[in-house]
Amino acid sequence: MNDFVGGTTVSKGNLGAHRTSVLILIDVQDYFLDKYPWREQLVEAVANQIRRAILRHEWIVRVEMKGFGETIDSLMKELEGYDRCIEVKKTTPSGAAEVLARAAQLDMAFDIVKVCGVYKNMCVKATVLGLWRKLKNREILVINEACDPGPFVKDWDKAFREGGVVAV
Repeated sequence: MNDFVGGTTVSKGNLGAHRTSVLILIDVQDYFLDKYPWREQLVEAVANQIRRAILRHEWIVRVEMKGFGETIDSLMKELEGYDRCIEVKKTTPSGAAEVLARAAQLDMAFDIVKVCGVYKNMCVKATVLGLWRKLKNREILVINEACDPGPFVKDWDKAFREGGVVAV
C-alpha cells in the first residue's frame, strides 16, 4: 500500500537507502475544523497517518496555533501513551522555526517530513516552505487527503509555488 497516494512532494532528498520519517500535524484544532463539512473525512485521514507513524515508531509533532486549543480530542486519543509525540505552539502561520528548534533539542533524526493539517494554502504552506528552506537533503511529503484545503485552494500544486519551489 502506498501511504502517499494523492500526496504532493517537495523534494530535496535522495530516494535511496533506509530513511526515517517525522509526521507533522498542523493546526488540527476544533477552532479551525468546526467550519467545514469535510471534517470527518479529514480527521480519519489524519488518524490513518498517525496510526502508520506509530506502527513505524516515527516521531509525531503536533503544531498548534497558540490560543486556539489543543489538537482535537479524537486525535489526542490516537496519540495517548505514545512517547514519540511532541507538541509545539506557534504564533504565526509557519511553525517551521518551532518544529526545527524542538527537533534540535531532542536530537531528532529524520530524512522524510510528512505533513498534514488544516489550511493547506496558509499554515500548511507556510510551514512546508519554511522547512524546505532550512532542511537540506530531506524529502517533504504533503499528504493531500489529510490536509484541509482551506476556502481558496483550487490547485494543490499552485498552493506551494514560490520562487523556484514547485510541488510535484
